[in-house]
Amino acid sequence: MHNLVILSGGWEEKEASIGLKNLFYPALKDKYSVFVIDPADYISEEEANRCFEIKRFDENGRIFSEAENCIRSEILKINPVLVVNLMPGLWGEDGRAQMLLNNIGVQYTGPSACDAYITFDKYKTIQIVKKLGVKCPESHMMNLEEYKKVDLYPHIVKNPKSGSSNQVYYVDSESAKQEVVDGWSADFVVENVLPGLEYAFAVLSGSVIGGIEIKHEKPIYSKECKQTGNGVSFRDATEVLKDDVLEKVKDYCSKIYIELNMSGICRIDFKIEYDCVYFLEVNSIPGNTLVPRIFNYADLDLENMVNMHINNANTPALSKCESADSEKRRII
Repeated sequence: MHNLVILSGGWEEKEASIGLKNLFYPALKDKYSVFVIDPADYISEEEANRCFEIKRFDENGRIFSEAENCIRSEILKINPVLVVNLMPGLWGEDGRAQMLLNNIGVQYTGPSACDAYITFDKYKTIQIVKKLGVKCPESHMMNLEEYKKVDLYPHIVKNPKSGSSNQVYYVDSESAKQEVVDGWSADFVVENVLPGLEYAFAVLSGSVIGGIEIKHEKPIYSKECKQTGNGVSFRDATEVLKDDVLEKVKDYCSKIYIELNMSGICRIDFKIEYDCVYFLEVNSIPGNTLVPRIFNYADLDLENMVNMHINNANTPALSKCESADSEKRRII
């Protein structure tokens, strides 16, 4: 029986990561000797945050930290045929884990280093998707002094490099804005509030597997909503969207998946009102809340989901966007 490593755990998205591990592990344990590694056992959250400073993607030229080298040694000792990356958020979804796995030379699931680095940045991703002719929110990177001048309500403020609705704020008044100002920690993205309902689509190899409509009582689909399910209801998006709108979404998903060079199952989110479709974000390592529901709507079970994901593993080589010319074109 071959060895397989699951990367799971982490920091601000630990619950989502462990939820994914609990979904994948039962489907893998009879086929592989499964080893689970939590990078947070080796790396501090402060060090994980520093991965945002990565600018180059030359694995041979990068020097990994002492903590990362401990993870590297552990994986080499296990000698897996595959690493299943189930770490949305810091380190797992932003390019750092992929850099390490490329250096080891082991296959892994999810995006490559460069593709992860780009798509983890919501602002950069929107700039790329806009060029595909897809409608997007008006999105502006702002420092604190620039944000203090904003006086249009409501608006959305979000950390461009965070997930699971962490550090996402619906600002509808001066007092709500002051709370954001008081907790300001870095440059944030400020967006207009789009009309319509939220929809999420699971995409593999550029094809839509299925989608889900998300209705929530609160102004945004917050982290609390995701964790508790309170005030949230779901419907099969393929059953409620008009055929022409669904075809438009499928076309957008295909273009976005290919342009961002995604790998395995990713989730692409939209706001839709009537026939107006607005891109919100892409999740290169989606959490455990929506995608399993989407597979259920599509009459696909958990084993199908796991097999689809691991059968599209990334080879430990530079992706097309990691060439010098393409990097200049893609990283804004």
